[in-house]
Amino acid sequence: MSLTHWVLATGMAALAVAPPAGADGWAPDECGPELAAALADSRTMLARVPPGSKLWLPHPYPAGAAEILEDFRAGYLGHLERAEWGPWRALNAAGWDLLTGKWRQATTQARAALESLRPDSFYQRQERFREALAARQLTCSVDRVENWTPRRCTARLSGDESLRQAAGSFGYLLRLRDAAGAEVARAALSQSGQWRTVALAWHPPGQPLQWPAAPPRPEEVLRQAAAALHLRGSRPQYVEAQGTIDCMVLQFQPCVAFLGPSAERGPTEAKGVDAAGESTYLASRGMFFEIRPDSPRFPAEDLPRRLADGSLAVPASYDASRDAVITIGRGQAAIARRLEPVR
Repeated sequence: MSLTHWVLATGMAALAVAPPAGADGWAPDECGPELAAALADSRTMLARVPPGSKLWLPHPYPAGAAEILEDFRAGYLGHLERAEWGPWRALNAAGWDLLTGKWRQATTQARAALESLRPDSFYQRQERFREALAARQLTCSVDRVENWTPRRCTARLSGDESLRQAAGSFGYLLRLRDAAGAEVARAALSQSGQWRTVALAWHPPGQPLQWPAAPPRPEEVLRQAAAALHLRGSRPQYVEAQGTIDCMVLQFQPCVAFLGPSAERGPTEAKGVDAAGESTYLASRGMFFEIRPDSPRFPAEDLPRRLADGSLAVPASYDASRDAVITIGRGQAAIARRLEPVR
């Protein structure tokens, strides 16, 4: 399948959507009253944003899949319009004078600009995607992703950089398909409906459409855990978190978290999130990690930088070859131990 299939849909067909998966999220370190206050403040702010502004949305804090998609459509198309997107504008930015028909800058930039006119170039794919999205020619599925970063209990957004960050207790992962059913783009949105990032599928000239594997469905991860770890999990969900486990929505690879009896204590009755005898499990790229109720915890503030520069003070029992550090909600990070399959 190729991206040319985008033009096959009828011009004004409505964007079809599937309902968001997962509606009852959780985190080991939950928010207090500050989240409700932050959400109320954010709703008030967004309600005052005039149409045409960078932060304007038709449905602030969308209530369902149709509103989620309309928020993405309005926000992303508005971004492209403000950025004056298009191959000819790319040529002009690279140094091509549209009035004189001559290059103003170096030939390397000229070659790069001409490259943008290739049918398989990013600019051309972006333009086809923009046209299909504007004409409501794409179908879409939506998954809810819980926010376990330290910004779980915040909501206000302002500025380009903050729009890429998670804000609120959850967000959305969108998968968009063309008329032939091929997945052509993925997008991440915040709880408020602001789009955070978009990625387009691509294919080299003469080769089939390429796309990274989609994250496994939460229910499938429970079946994998039952087979590999001999434990029965519950309440599976996608999560975004920071740390040494790859759980980043901006890379379209959220982890799957679920609850279950401690792998070391054997089966127990479920007693609620993080209760005695019940562990939190994370699945990422075929690996399973366990966060026990007594796992070491510490403040998650500025965790990415502290991990990068080695200033994070981890417990003496921490084994980098086996253990991971991961944020778990409002303001804490925890040690997660990688589990080996039960033989």
